Amino acid sequence: MQKRIDAWRGIQKMIVPQIGDLVAEQAILGKAAGRPEKEVLYVPSDFSEGDWIRYGLVALGENQRRLLQGTACDYVSKIKTVSKTIDSGKADKKLQEYGQRRHTRAGDEINDFEKLRQRCIDDYSATRNSMIALVMSPDDVCYPPLTLKDTF
Repeated sequence: MQKRIDAWRGIQKMIVPQIGDLVAEQAILGKAAGRPEKEVLYVPSDFSEGDWIRYGLVALGENQRRLLQGTACDYVSKIKTVSKTIDSGKADKKLQEYGQRRHTRAGDEINDFEKLRQRCIDDYSATRNSMIALVMSPDDVCYPPLTLKDTF
């Protein structure tokens, strides 16, 4: 993970050198030392609207917003597919899985898909939160909040 972040920092230095001080400050303070998941990437969604103008990130923010919209749509599609797979697996388990071993294996596969569905919902929610940080309305009907109850 750290190698990918380091590669990102090299690209970031060329594209938006104006935020170099923020990146350096994070490194000096050791806020994320040894914990790459805590490191701030300093993409437009990490900034306020005023900072976009201050650091010249408006165009990058638009690009990030479009990428996030595509990502959110991909997650919705994946959630649909996984939900259909779960429903199909449950139906097949009832009809065809006889014997303890086959029944247990089918149950384990269904559980794995249920965990995958929840991860996709969580990832969609994180993507949606980033879009809200990029000035999307929380009430946007195209990207509503998504919960397990919404999948069937």
